[in-house]
Amino acid sequence: MSETVQVMENLGEKKVRRNLFGYLALVLNVSREKFMMERASNSDRQKWARILIDGCRAYGELLHDVAVEGLEERVKLLEEQRK
Repeated sequence: MSETVQVMENLGEKKVRRNLFGYLALVLNVSREKFMMERASNSDRQKWARILIDGCRAYGELLHDVAVEGLEERVKLLEEQRK
């Protein structure tokens, strides 16, 4: 029973992570478009650049989490195969 609950929680986390990737992609696209606008003032561009940088940082952290999670799963599988 606990394995089933854990699988369901992992599916929930994966779904949330997928949604976060989508939202961050949208944020990055909008902030890039706003930053590139010709009629934007320097202060507006600076604000959008900050959003763009923070969005890239968050996206990178999510990618890192996915990579670590994948490595953890591979280690578990290898440990199970060794037994």
